[in-house]
Amino acid sequence: SNSKWRNAAGGSASSFTAAKNTATSGDLTLTSGSSAQLTKFTATLSANRTVTLAGTATNASFELSFIETDFNGFAITVTNGTFSHAFSYPTYARYVYIGSAWERVL
Repeated sequence: SNSKWRNAAGGSASSFTAAKNTATSGDLTLTSGSSAQLTKFTATLSANRTVTLAGTATNASFELSFIETDFNGFAITVTNGTFSHAFSYPTYARYVYIGSAWERVL
């Protein structure tokens, strides 16, 4: 086509959906490119938990579902060393590596 927009295949993203994490305590590091991502939490928490997003793959994403979690008065904090988002209620969050930083998009 000449001077017209033409549909083309886009770039690929590194996205992870994995088995449920049923642990009630302990910290997790989710590393872009790892084969074992734990992103869905179903448990009654017995302590605060920290999820650290690691890796720098362009368009990498982590989808974190806390919908079935009984927080039991505790919190799950998602961090990358720069930001820190604490959740103490059932919710869903998505983080994408855009440009040169992790960003929460939901």
